[in-house]
Amino acid sequence: MIFAASNSASCYEIVEADTVIPKKNGETVDNARFSSVIEKEEFRIPNPVDEFILKRIREASNAANISPAEEKKSDISIDSKKLEYFDETGELIATGDVVITSANGTVVTADRAIYDRSLNIIKLYDNVVLTQNGNKVDGEYMAIDLNEENALMDAVTASFGTLVKMKAPEAYAYTDRIEAVNGDIELARKLDMKLKSSGFDSYEDMLIMDDNVSFDDKKRRLSPYRIKTKEIIVKSEKDHDSLILKNSDLYYKRLKIVTLNTVELFSDKELNYVEASIPVDMGSINDFGQYFGVGHIFKLPTGANLKLSPAIVYDDELGIGALASLKTKRLRLDGAWATSSENLILDGEYRFKDNLYAEVARHSYKDEWFMGGKRAGHLAQLVFDDSYPVRDINATFRHRITAGYVSDYLKKHQESNNYGTMRFRWQNELNKNLFSMSNEEQDMYLGLGVLGQSMATVYGTGETTALVRGGPVVSSRVKNWKSSISYLVGGFHGKSPFYFDEYTYGKSSININESLKLCKYLSVGYRGVISPLKDNSDGDLMTENSFYAIAGPEDIKVSFSFDTIRHNAHFDFMFLLGTDNAKIDFEKMTIKDPDKLQKKPSLFNDNMQYRKVKVPENL
Repeated sequence: MIFAASNSASCYEIVEADTVIPKKNGETVDNARFSSVIEKEEFRIPNPVDEFILKRIREASNAANISPAEEKKSDISIDSKKLEYFDETGELIATGDVVITSANGTVVTADRAIYDRSLNIIKLYDNVVLTQNGNKVDGEYMAIDLNEENALMDAVTASFGTLVKMKAPEAYAYTDRIEAVNGDIELARKLDMKLKSSGFDSYEDMLIMDDNVSFDDKKRRLSPYRIKTKEIIVKSEKDHDSLILKNSDLYYKRLKIVTLNTVELFSDKELNYVEASIPVDMGSINDFGQYFGVGHIFKLPTGANLKLSPAIVYDDELGIGALASLKTKRLRLDGAWATSSENLILDGEYRFKDNLYAEVARHSYKDEWFMGGKRAGHLAQLVFDDSYPVRDINATFRHRITAGYVSDYLKKHQESNNYGTMRFRWQNELNKNLFSMSNEEQDMYLGLGVLGQSMATVYGTGETTALVRGGPVVSSRVKNWKSSISYLVGGFHGKSPFYFDEYTYGKSSININESLKLCKYLSVGYRGVISPLKDNSDGDLMTENSFYAIAGPEDIKVSFSFDTIRHNAHFDFMFLLGTDNAKIDFEKMTIKDPDKLQKKPSLFNDNMQYRKVKVPENL
C-alpha cells in the first residue's frame, strides 16, 4: 500500500482510493491511497551517532561513580513538500525541498530522498547540501549509512571555515572526519606567507616598507602554481588548525620548483596569523653577526607558537647561538644570542589595539618614526599612534606618544657607565597636499605638498629636547618609477642624555625615497637622508643610506636590502598563496573534526570530570 501526504497539515486523514482532499491553504493531495492515520512524527529515524554520544556520557558517569541524567534518544527527522511511504518495499520517498535534520545540529537538504527502512540507509539526489556548524559540503548524490555511521557523496565541493575549499569526485563523511580521494583544494583566502630569514620583524619594517613589496593581486591569475601531494591532512586541535602536506611537489606552470617531504601550515582559531613549518633562518644583525640556522616551530596553548633555531654565527669569530620567536594573537617577541658576540638581543611588541601597543627591546633597533631607527640598551615603553583627517584645511594630522624606560647602548653590553631613566615623547605631523595632476593614459602623476613636524621629549633626569621642522614635498610617478623628495628645515633644542637618542639629521635635511620597477620580475629602491650642513651629531653628510632589490614573478618575491649606516642586511622570501593563484592536487585528503575548525574550545569538554558535592541542609 502507498501513503502520501503534504506537510501543510499537522496530521493526515483517512480517505478512500482516488479521492482528492482540499487543504486550508488551497493545496491538494491527488490520487493518494491511505490505510491509516499518519502523523509527521512517524517519519523519524533513530540516530546511531546520538547513541555513540550517550555511550561516552555513560562511560564518563560510571568513571565518576555518579548516575547520569535521564537519557533521551534523539532522532533524524525528514521534512519535504511530499512524502510517500511504500509498505511493500519499506521505502519512504521524500520530494521537493527535502530537509533532513539531526539532533546534533546537522542538516542535509536535497531535491529528493529515499529512506530504505530494511537497510537503514538514506539516499539523497540532486543539489545535496550537508551543513554542520557553519561548514557546508555540496554534492549531487549522498548515501547515509545509519548502521556504519558514515555517508558517501559524489561530485563533492566543500568549504571548511575560511581555511580551504575542496573538490573531489568522491568523499566519505564519518562522525569525526571527512575523507576524499583524487581531488584538489584551494585556500579559501589569500595568505601572505613569508619565510622571515632575518628573524626580527622590526628590521624588515625599517629596510623595506610594505608598500614597496606588493604582489599583483588586482587581477585574477590563471593558477600558475600547482602542488601535487600524496596526502593532505586538515585537522583541528584545541588551539590551532593545521593543513599538512605529505610528499609534495611544487610546480610553477610546468617547472618543478621543489620537492618537500612534509609541510605544515597552521594558524590559531581566529586566523590572526598563518605560519609555515619552513625551518630556515638566515640574515645579519649588527653586533650579533651573520647567522644561518635550522629550527622547529612548537604549538603552544591559547593559539601561540614558538620557533627555536640553533644557528652558526660569525661576528669577528665563529660561534654557535640560537634564535627564538614567540607569536600569539597580540604578542610578538624575538630573541637571539651567540657565543661569538655574547650579546643578547630582544625585540618585542604587544598590541592592545591597532593604535595602542607596548614595545620592549634590548640592543635592537626600533622605528622612532621621523626620528629614525634607534637602538637602545634597554627599552620598555607604551605607544599610542593615530592619524586624523583635518577636513577644514584638507590635511592629515598624525601624532605618536611614547612613555617608558630607556637606557643607552654600549658595545660592551651594559658593563659600565650606563644608566637608565624614564622618557616621555610626543611627535606630530601635519601633511597637506597643495597641488596634484595626473594623466591616466601616460600613467603619470605629480603632486606638491607641505609637511610640518614637531617633537618634544622629557627625560627622568629633567633634561628636555624639542624639534620643529617643515618644508615642501614633491611626489611623482612616471609609469614604473615612483619618487618622493622633501626638503625640511628647522631647529633642535636641548641635548639628550643618551647617545642613541640624539637627533641625527641636522637643521636641514633632504629626504629621498625612490623605487623603480625595471621589469616584471625585478624592482629596486633607495632611501637616503642628506644633511647638507653636516651639523648632525656625527658630522656626516649621509645620515640614512639603504637600498633594496626585489626579484620574482607575480606571486613569489625574493628581497635583499642593506643599511650602510646600521650595517644591517636583510634577506626575505615571500610566497603569496591564495584562491586564484594556486591549487593542490591530492590522492587522499582527511579532514579531522571539521566541525571544530576555527572554533574555540568550549569550557565544558569531553574530558570534564564530574564531582559529587554535598550541600549543607541549612544553606
